[in-house]
Amino acid sequence: RKNYEGMERKFVCNQCPSAFHTQAKLNSHARIHTGIKPHVCDECGKAFLVLNSLKVHKRIHTDERPYPCNECSKSFRSSSYLIVHKRLHSGEKPFICGFCKEGFYSTSYLAIHIRVHTGEKPYICDYDNCGEEFAQSFDLRI
Repeated sequence: RKNYEGMERKFVCNQCPSAFHTQAKLNSHARIHTGIKPHVCDECGKAFLVLNSLKVHKRIHTDERPYPCNECSKSFRSSSYLIVHKRLHSGEKPFICGFCKEGFYSTSYLAIHIRVHTGEKPYICDYDNCGEEFAQSFDLRI
């Protein structure tokens, strides 16, 4: 298997079709299947599969935002958050809905949108036995 750079990916996951350049990357990926999250935040106890995810998470506690936007005053905890934000300025919407062809700034926005078409409502209100279902976790807030 080769990726877009032409480098061979010889370390193949035995649980899914993913393949990697190094054994270390495969080992890290394998945690997705085992559920093991070895990197734990010492502030709040939240656990992560990948060390970098913990580093980004810890910035919540310190409010560190080392990735500033060069077009506005906003700063972000991770470079990936900044990349998505910059699409707001450029208007780029590279993630396209297969149902209606509408474009989105990120895969997470697209995933939420797709629920409009599928009717999926994975968030259930448990307040006072309410049981109402929602497509977005945000809608659960009272």
